[in-house]
Amino acid sequence: MTWGPEQLLSDFPEKLPSDAFARPRIIGDGQDRYWVVWMGIKNGRSSLYMNRSVDGGRKWTNPVSLTGESQSVFGHSLHRAGERMLLVWQDVRTGRDRLYAVTSSDGGVTWTAPARVDHVPESSEVAVTSPSVLLNADGEALVAWQDARNGREDIFLARSTDGGRTWGPEDQRMDADEPGTALSRFPSLARAKDGRVALAWDDDRAGLEDVYVRVRVGRRTTAVGPRDPRVIAHAQARRPAAAASLGARWSALRCVGGLGSHRRGLQPRQADRHQDPSLRQPIAALARAPPGNSPRAGGR
Repeated sequence: MTWGPEQLLSDFPEKLPSDAFARPRIIGDGQDRYWVVWMGIKNGRSSLYMNRSVDGGRKWTNPVSLTGESQSVFGHSLHRAGERMLLVWQDVRTGRDRLYAVTSSDGGVTWTAPARVDHVPESSEVAVTSPSVLLNADGEALVAWQDARNGREDIFLARSTDGGRTWGPEDQRMDADEPGTALSRFPSLARAKDGRVALAWDDDRAGLEDVYVRVRVGRRTTAVGPRDPRVIAHAQARRPAAAASLGARWSALRCVGGLGSHRRGLQPRQADRHQDPSLRQPIAALARAPPGNSPRAGGR
């Protein structure tokens, strides 16, 4: 196996001692194209930058900033479906973490201005974190995340029909217990070949963490299934009212692997400290952190 020489992607005409670049994400099209997105602090501002290659990685474009007037970017993910591309990230430009997106319809050559994904008021102290993203070639995009607008964290979903250029007028709450009573975290979206979409997350409504899932069974129906997507047999079923629709029906499924009381050493959550976005670490720590940790760039 032969590898080519190293190439520097975070290459700028001038760098200051305070500049730093880290956390690359790379995707390819299975042929000759690659896209790399990475975090950078340059001239005191935290942004996401992109390089592209169209010749199998032999040559790369100069880095381009995609995130506008961003501050302390984090949790970025890049997605592609045909020539459509979508970049979603957390950003504290309003003072607390919110979700933003930019999109491209020409394979990353040009990009839209950043668009806000969630609808948490700018004045709120709530942080919006842990985004999971799906992008389809027809322009449908879905983003799921967690936030504590109701007290404790719930799972919310936003939908776009134009590739992420604009987003629906409301956020749909996806966990079906009483709002803000359980700690619902770490959503994960996946799409099947037939177009169905599944959303999984963990949830401590029964006292210990379990894993829940909901599956979208249609894109053009107007109701959302009211059933509680519970996974533990000993939990008492609740029947909350149907949530507002985002243009799809979601059904509840039982998920195997619920932790329940069988997981030793797992205690009920008292505070979600490791998800507190105020616990930021300096960029030097970001660059040194081993895999599995998630320190955050503290630049503004």
